[in-house]
Amino acid sequence: MGAKGKNFGETVVLVGTYRREQLERWILPKGFYNYPVGDGDDSIRAAAQNVRELWLYAGRKDKLCFSAKLDREVTAEELDAFGYPRDRAKPHSDRYLLFKVEPCEEGASNAEAPRRRVLVRLADFKRSATNLDEIRSALADLKAAKDAKAAGASSSNAPHPLASLDYLPSDLVEDWGEDLCVCEGAEQLEFWEELFGDTGDTMPQLCKAIGCKPNMPGWPDIFGARIKLLHSAYGNRPIRTLSLFSGAGGLDIGFADAGFDIVESVEIEEKFCETLKMNSGPGRRFEKSKVNCIDIRKFSPDHLGKIDFIIGGPPCQTFSAAGRRANGVLGTTDARGILFREYVRLLRELSPRGFLFENVYGITGAQNGEAWREIQAAFREAGYNLFFRILDAADYGVPQHRERLIIVGLKEGAFRFPRPTHGPDSLDRMPFYNAATAVDGVPLTPEEAKPGLGGRFGHLLPAIPPGLNYSFYTEKLGHPNPVFAWRSKFSDFLYKADPSAPVRTIKASGGAYTGPLHWGNRFFALGEYKRLQTFPDDYRISGGKQVAVKQIGNSVPPQLARILALSIQVQVFNARYPFRLSLLDPGEALSFRKHKADLTREYQGKAAEALSSAESSEKKSLSDTSYYCSLSDSFKFAKEPASRAEFLVSFDSGKGLSVRDGVGEGRLCDHATVRIHVRPGDDGWIIRADKIDIDIFSPKEKAFTVGWKAFEQLIADNNVKADLVQLNGYYQYDPKLKCSCEFFGDFRFNGIVSSIVSGRDVAHILPTSQLASDWGVSEDEVWEIAEFLRSLGYEIRNANTNPQIPANHWLVPYAFPTFSQRSVQFRKKLR
Repeated sequence: MGAKGKNFGETVVLVGTYRREQLERWILPKGFYNYPVGDGDDSIRAAAQNVRELWLYAGRKDKLCFSAKLDREVTAEELDAFGYPRDRAKPHSDRYLLFKVEPCEEGASNAEAPRRRVLVRLADFKRSATNLDEIRSALADLKAAKDAKAAGASSSNAPHPLASLDYLPSDLVEDWGEDLCVCEGAEQLEFWEELFGDTGDTMPQLCKAIGCKPNMPGWPDIFGARIKLLHSAYGNRPIRTLSLFSGAGGLDIGFADAGFDIVESVEIEEKFCETLKMNSGPGRRFEKSKVNCIDIRKFSPDHLGKIDFIIGGPPCQTFSAAGRRANGVLGTTDARGILFREYVRLLRELSPRGFLFENVYGITGAQNGEAWREIQAAFREAGYNLFFRILDAADYGVPQHRERLIIVGLKEGAFRFPRPTHGPDSLDRMPFYNAATAVDGVPLTPEEAKPGLGGRFGHLLPAIPPGLNYSFYTEKLGHPNPVFAWRSKFSDFLYKADPSAPVRTIKASGGAYTGPLHWGNRFFALGEYKRLQTFPDDYRISGGKQVAVKQIGNSVPPQLARILALSIQVQVFNARYPFRLSLLDPGEALSFRKHKADLTREYQGKAAEALSSAESSEKKSLSDTSYYCSLSDSFKFAKEPASRAEFLVSFDSGKGLSVRDGVGEGRLCDHATVRIHVRPGDDGWIIRADKIDIDIFSPKEKAFTVGWKAFEQLIADNNVKADLVQLNGYYQYDPKLKCSCEFFGDFRFNGIVSSIVSGRDVAHILPTSQLASDWGVSEDEVWEIAEFLRSLGYEIRNANTNPQIPANHWLVPYAFPTFSQRSVQFRKKLR
């Protein structure tokens, strides 16, 4: 920008790049900054009058902001006399502009005039081999991108990546004179792009640079192998790294590929340790790594020497979605939740340059955010600046949606998270790596390829459209024969993967119907699970399939780890590669939550389409039946031979359901001791009956529970619903059943049980005082009654079973007993 007719009345920002030691020797102690000028730099002198800010990049990574004001112009000799050291053999100039500077927050010097002008002198580019015409052309592209952004449209079908930036300087290069002025040290156009957006390479460009093709079967393995070779080829030093809570090594694989030397790992689970050992040693993936199969609380790092970096994520079950639903939010009140303190202990003892901590995103909401605040405070007190984001693994080339909290802590400097390489937030909107491509080519045995699940619900899977789960069979999605109630199961129950998209999160543990299940109506094979988690094909995992899948499900996907590790290498350890990673601005939002909502609507549409031709079912009749049965202390209800049975169950559509006692011993009770009435709610039900009566002919208290279990068995055998919860609906919704009961004999707390069956004080968290009042007992007796109700199979909850329930409060979720031998709550104690 020439001096003639130019307005330099706005704030001008001066930019420079230096080695950190130069900043510490020259600028920080003196409080002055010098800038060389020549005889023809009149425009620079004019602009210098309005320099108000100074951005100094240490190694082009860490930005230090200063307020700045022109002090005077000095000669080189005066600068020497001033005591300003000049290390270079050949000085820039005979004259210098001297600015008085002091550290400040960015923009603090410009509170009244938020518009800032950042100017570039093309003469600085002349010191590089870059062609000036190319520079002008590239700067013109940047301006066009800005103009297109301002107009709300792109300048072409493939807009410059900078067009998507939330921030560009307000007066980005309006004129193209050779005296375009003042950006010392910016000798490469690359630096300009780093300064104003860091567009970086797309995944196809990155893969081209290292010699692989993205989104091909098994491509993450090739990607990992290539960057491992490039790390040393480009002269990057290995980073001595300690791995904590290593699991099966997902983080370790990604970081090792990116040049982090895993010197030791710490893991307590024996099977996980076996996996790590199988992949450690000469000629293996972790060549020099030692595996410590030990409780981290007993691990001492005294022998390790200098450690540059620590990686790991403590056990996350206490913060996970499954954990929250099964247990409440335990957070740091759970033994597993406090293991992060061991992580902090080792940070204090080893003082590495930085660390990466991974966990489920639920950690931020545990205990109303108290646990998250505690974790942040502990890391900061250990001397680390924290940078954190919730990321979705699918955004980084993993064929699986898996949201995780990632924390990077650094002793010095700043960190920006890598931009997604896939999906709508990637530079080129590269499609997600889909499940079908990921598992293509995995060899299967005939048994692995065989369709069919079997069991009680296996026959339901074929009709479920890919991408949906058990909810396909709910009234909410319009199924004419709903088997399940809405939101009454975990989302992975009967979840069938969509081959054209990433799968949902792979769980570490699950039951017979836990997905993801293959779109071919079978289980995924172990080799396919490895691909879906981006574990290398040749990575050995100990144990049988169930144990191996648990290890995979507990791991960080190695491809996500690779991208994170590369971003740390480049920003923290100044590593060089033949590509540039695009980095996210600190406040830049990602869209994976919106994508999740869009996907839900898409799958609901698929359900509607699949059900459009289905005919509405008529109400179902219940078949007459009679059988012997027993109920174990763990609430396992089973049909038995007469010789081993405790009860005889009979159903007659005209008379109802009956439970009789003493059959095996020849003793029959000739009068009903309890009568239970079950009727549909206002919306009706699918059963062809106005009501079901359950008569109990037994003085045993457990016969009351058997009556409910027998009714549950009746509706399951007749394909009405899977269980009573499905017939009634999840407790957080209005119940679909109206129940009552009468007692005709001795039965402890019969008035209270009758009240609960009728729905009073059910499905609400209530204080002890209210229950005591409603039940007509003392507050101390509430505990005794709660224990009795649990003995009948009622799922009574309090603060000890579910920590999110306040102290001295209770929850009775359902009007009927729901315990079974598989119930999580059954294994918990009220005190």
